[in-house]
Amino acid sequence: MEFNRKLLLATVLGTCMLVTTPSVFAQDVETPTEEVTEATEATEATPIDDDIFDMSLDDLLNMEITVASKKAEKTSDAPGAITAYSAKDMEKLGYYTLADLSSITAGYSSIKGLNTSQFETRGQYTSGGFNNNKHLILVDGIPVYNAIANTAAADEVLPLLGFQRVEFLRGPGSALYGVGAFNGVINVVSKELEENGTEVASKVSLGDYDGKKRIMFSVLHKTDAGLTKIKGGYYTKESTMQYLGAGDDDSTYSKDALSRYIDYSTSFNLNASFKLTEGALNGLTTGLIYQKRSSGLGEWWMDQQN
Repeated sequence: MEFNRKLLLATVLGTCMLVTTPSVFAQDVETPTEEVTEATEATEATPIDDDIFDMSLDDLLNMEITVASKKAEKTSDAPGAITAYSAKDMEKLGYYTLADLSSITAGYSSIKGLNTSQFETRGQYTSGGFNNNKHLILVDGIPVYNAIANTAAADEVLPLLGFQRVEFLRGPGSALYGVGAFNGVINVVSKELEENGTEVASKVSLGDYDGKKRIMFSVLHKTDAGLTKIKGGYYTKESTMQYLGAGDDDSTYSKDALSRYIDYSTSFNLNASFKLTEGALNGLTTGLIYQKRSSGLGEWWMDQQN
């Protein structure tokens, strides 16, 4: 009985505290302006450096994109479902191919077939590897395709170093971009320099499992006459040469049949342009985009089939 009385008393006291809480907050609203300013300055004096969440919600909603309407607009005003990644995001993630980014993007993913990456959106994809031609990739507004069946450049043939933003538009974009954008549009936007000067960046990675090597570079040079942009990359790997069979019998898929995974790959990319920034032709841009890729066919390329 004594315990019940104490429990009842504690409950009543707690309820009284909850009831009186709003009046306390109402008094805090009347805090002098100087004190509020000091609290704000104290918060701003503690920056969160190199944090992926250091942009405010307002900044994220006001990020400028172009993929939805072919014109610059805020993310919150764009007529479409869009996910955008900045250069800072890609650096923190360590992702430098569109296939990698698509795997963490809502509504997108990537799969591999015939030793090449292809996009998948909402469960829709074209199997076979060479027919990934229903996603449109724009590099600074220019459609870019691989030579084989107009496939989208999803892997190392388009390294992302030197680009300031990647925009994923989910859903059909055929009304603006044609039949090749039936499953989605990916817009890749190059970095710019606001002031005269030179910016150089490069990344190199090596792997010993299959001799993987990757080199990427970016050079920006701006003068009063114009802006020069040069980006490129080289990627190569050897075949893993893994046996496809169990290796313990005499079947055609056994180790003795020499059925191995032939997935060597070599990619080269060069993107160079020059944009005039003064005179009557201000904004005129000329340049080239060159891509080359060669590879084995992975599980479909076996010694007995050569």
